[in-house]
Amino acid sequence: MGKRKIIKIGDQEISISDREILFAEAYLANGFNATSAAIKAGYSKKSAKVQASRMLTNANLSNYLKWKSEPIMDELEITQERILKELASIAFAKPTDFLNQDFSLKNLTEIRSSFHPAIKQIVRNDRGFKLVLHDKIGSLNKLLELIREKQLNVNSKKDSLFASINAYYSNYGK
Repeated sequence: MGKRKIIKIGDQEISISDREILFAEAYLANGFNATSAAIKAGYSKKSAKVQASRMLTNANLSNYLKWKSEPIMDELEITQERILKELASIAFAKPTDFLNQDFSLKNLTEIRSSFHPAIKQIVRNDRGFKLVLHDKIGSLNKLLELIREKQLNVNSKKDSLFASINAYYSNYGK
C-alpha cells in the first residue's frame, strides 16, 4: 500500500498514501477512534495505537481529515460556538436546574433548554425517574484546556479548536 496520491485541497496539493486515506476514512466513519482506524487501515493490533498517534500528527493527513470533515460539519451545523455551548451546558448545569424544591424532577418543559444537553440519560425505575448527567468535570477540564490554549495563542482559533476536538475524540474512543 505504498502508492501515494496527490490531492488538491483549495490552493494546496498534498501527497497522501492509500493507507493514510483508508485510515482517514475509517477514523471519520467510526467516531474518531484512531486505534480502530489504524487497524482498519492494515496496521497490526500491536502497533495500531502508536501508528494512529503518528498519523494524527502528520500534516498532510490532518489537512485531508479537515477537508473531508468540513462538509459533514457544515451539514450537521457543527461550529465552534455550538460545541462550546454544549460543553458549557454540561459544565455549568447544577442539580437545582433539574430538581424542584421537594427534590422531585422538574418537567422537561420547566428545565431551561440550554441545560438539556447536560442530560445524558433519563431512566424510569420503581421509584419514578433517575436523571443521569454528562461528565461535568470532564467538560470543565475541556473548557479550561481551550481557554489555556487561547491564552497561549498556539494556533488560529479554528485550527486549535479542531485539533483539540480531534484529540479529545481520539482519546475518548480508546
